[in-house]
Amino acid sequence: MEQYDVPGGPPGGLLRLHQHPHSRLGLDETAFDHGAIGRTFPEVAREGLYVRIPEQRDEGRHAGPGNCSIKKSLGMRIFLPVLACAAMAFTALAAEPPGQPSFSVLRVGPPPIPLSSLRGKVVALVLISTTCPHCQEFTKELIPIAKEYTPRGVQFLECAVNPGAMFLVADFVQQFQPPFPVGYSDQDAVDAYLKRDPKLTFYVPHVVFLDRAGKIAGDYPGESDFIKDPAANTRKELDKLLAAGPPAKKTAAAAAK
Repeated sequence: MEQYDVPGGPPGGLLRLHQHPHSRLGLDETAFDHGAIGRTFPEVAREGLYVRIPEQRDEGRHAGPGNCSIKKSLGMRIFLPVLACAAMAFTALAAEPPGQPSFSVLRVGPPPIPLSSLRGKVVALVLISTTCPHCQEFTKELIPIAKEYTPRGVQFLECAVNPGAMFLVADFVQQFQPPFPVGYSDQDAVDAYLKRDPKLTFYVPHVVFLDRAGKIAGDYPGESDFIKDPAANTRKELDKLLAAGPPAKKTAAAAAK
């Protein structure tokens, strides 16, 4: 029987799928057997799976007005070798602006979305927890904003970073029907991209804006004033970035320097 590392239980423990403490991931038995995992990996739901529990990361809800917290303890990762290798290979093909780490929004099924592939567009990246009520509410607020701004050259993305996000995104999308891609990422990759201290508590929703050159133009953590009125502030930020126009093209002389 194959074994996969899955977060959410005693470190080093070995459990069958039906024995896993789903409550820590916001899941239940039905979600595992018939929900996102059952749809994505039917052979897992049918035959069962042994899971090994690594270091934990706890998720706290209602950490403050308008946000939730995700506190990482020892760098939890979900290991699914085939998907991980494919994602790393895809990410390596696209380079970020100098001095800025690469980052891709991973997806189950469709290929990852490297942020570098979106140059030429203004990007609104929202880092969420699928189980955070504030993130869910902000997602609903983003739907009309996305319908208004997407034709103007804005790409909206949501990226879930909560434990078990890979298995929760499908149900999240089905419930809220956002008109933009929703994927997931490992917390360490997010910390590296944003150049933040991984020891700090991560509050969501966390909103990042990229200009048309692919550079971070705004980074608003879940504990910032931006989140007090995220819908209105998102419109303001997008209007400012769209008004800036496309990045200036380098002349042949400038490129030769």
